[in-house]
Amino acid sequence: HRLHTLYESHFDSIPHTPLDMDTPDITTQETNDVINNLPKRKAPGADGITNEHLRRTPPEFRQLLTTLFNKCLQTQHYPEIWKEARLITIPKTGKDSSDPKNQRPISLLPTISKLFDKLLLTRLNDMLKQR
Repeated sequence: HRLHTLYESHFDSIPHTPLDMDTPDITTQETNDVINNLPKRKAPGADGITNEHLRRTPPEFRQLLTTLFNKCLQTQHYPEIWKEARLITIPKTGKDSSDPKNQRPISLLPTISKLFDKLLLTRLNDMLKQR
């Protein structure tokens, strides 16, 4: 709560200025590259989608995802549902798992949001390398 209040006091007063960048659309090839390099055997988020599910998607679905991601960039909108995490706990090894302090919390974000984030990160890294 204190952290949220501190954040608001510093950042809510900053006016939102849309980025004036000539950013090319995300290509289906970029989406394919990221999907093909997603780590295997990761737990799904609240959306129930795993990386393995994405790897098995047909080209038409990947094109739809690419269109969705480009629309998010054009409108500067990040869907609220992509921000919702599913919290699970994993027992610490060699400890009494019935004791709550021996549990490690893990936040599982929706796989689609992680895919979009990875696309953006790849783009930013490429831009920084060019400078």
